[in-house]
Amino acid sequence: MIRYHFFENTRKPIGLGGKIMVAMINLGHSSVARWGLHFLELAPDAEVLDCGCGGERPIRDTSLEKTNKKFADLAGVKRIRIHDFRHSHASLLANEGIHIQEIARRLGHSNISMTWNTYSHLYPREEERAVKILNTIV
Repeated sequence: MIRYHFFENTRKPIGLGGKIMVAMINLGHSSVARWGLHFLELAPDAEVLDCGCGGERPIRDTSLEKTNKKFADLAGVKRIRIHDFRHSHASLLANEGIHIQEIARRLGHSNISMTWNTYSHLYPREEERAVKILNTIV
């Protein structure tokens, strides 16, 4: 049986209205995430870590680190720092051709130049793509 780990995000909504909103978002997110798992080919004993889309309690650093270590050990891969997941997320999107502005938005950067200065080295394929496009036009 696949074990599904659902963690709430660290942002804390204010007031009863905020808590109700987050509870509803998490309720919807949980069912959509579980539905999405059916499209993945996971081992029967796979464990999935879901950081959710909102929450009322922050995740303790030690809990997150323990979970990170556990999953890295289970997968037989080198453990990376939690912050490195942020860079991996951005790098994966950039390598798939996602526009730098969308990556900046997802990372919460107030200025796209911050994102560009950090991740521009991941866009060398853009030159190849530009040449290919121009060659087809000419």
